[in-house]
Amino acid sequence: MAQRSVHIIVTGRVQGVGYRWFVTQKAADYKITGWVRNLPDQNIEIVAHGTKPDMEVFIDWVKIGPTRARVLSVSVSDFVTESIPDSFSVR
Repeated sequence: MAQRSVHIIVTGRVQGVGYRWFVTQKAADYKITGWVRNLPDQNIEIVAHGTKPDMEVFIDWVKIGPTRARVLSVSVSDFVTESIPDSFSVR
């Protein structure tokens, strides 16, 4: 099945609300690999790899976030990579 690799920036109230844990759980649910981290500007950065159908559902969840989060915008950019991680981690 075709794979998709994306770089995501999430803005809003996304730090200190369990957002990275939420993303890690959704990545496990949809067999997404990559990583998530807090940025100094209070945004979240995600690099994710998975099948196209799973990635679409994962991105939909990223746009929602956990209950205490308030996602204002999600920027998704596709990219090509040859080094795909075999797990998902918090950085």
